[in-house]
Amino acid sequence: MACGGSNIAVTRQAHHILFIEAFAEHFSESREWICHFTKGKFTSSTYRTYKVIRTESEDPEQGSLFDIELKRDSTSTFHLPDHKLDKLPDELREDLLEILKIAGSK
Repeated sequence: MACGGSNIAVTRQAHHILFIEAFAEHFSESREWICHFTKGKFTSSTYRTYKVIRTESEDPEQGSLFDIELKRDSTSTFHLPDHKLDKLPDELREDLLEILKIAGSK
């Protein structure tokens, strides 16, 4: 569960997934997946991590006690010519499999 929120957007054409955008924000970090498909087969993805920087809001009357800034921490791109995830590091593969499971049900 992401305390700052999460979202998975799936773009389809003719029942095939073309594109997945997934984002989750936790208190001090967030991560983002962008996944590309060709004819329903997974071909590549970009994984980004961000540091979440919270500073006390100068105007709490606006409805927020904190201003939030995301600073990109890392970016990795994975090319999947055989449509398999076995070359991904275990932690990333588990995260991505969960996203694919959710995206498949949307």
